[in-house]
Amino acid sequence: MADSYTATATRTGTEQFTVSTGSATVVSDASLRPSELLLASLSSCILWTVVDYAERNGIGLPGEVSVRVSGAMANRPRRVGEIRAELVLPDGLSEKHREALLRAGQHCPVHATLTHSPELTVAVG
Repeated sequence: MADSYTATATRTGTEQFTVSTGSATVVSDASLRPSELLLASLSSCILWTVVDYAERNGIGLPGEVSVRVSGAMANRPRRVGEIRAELVLPDGLSEKHREALLRAGQHCPVHATLTHSPELTVAVG
């Protein structure tokens, strides 16, 4: 494994939980659900990958870049069953650059994880 990451989620009260990665801590009220954190993780990963690709390949981004992600729950088993991501690029980019940035976003690590299921184990510690 090239890199290794650790995150800890802790219920810090009846209305709060904390997720800490060692380099970042997210404190949320009860209104932010873990499935929403999954979508936020995907959108930030796509965005980071697109911006990094643009910088490495000399593609100027003349304005705001954003990623909108939505999801729908499914049952049996209960899970996020559908995810839709939309990469919003600034005007003025060539079609060639728009397609290259879309391809880059489709290769972010979180996207790859969701499309190629990782080995997952859950144990009591």
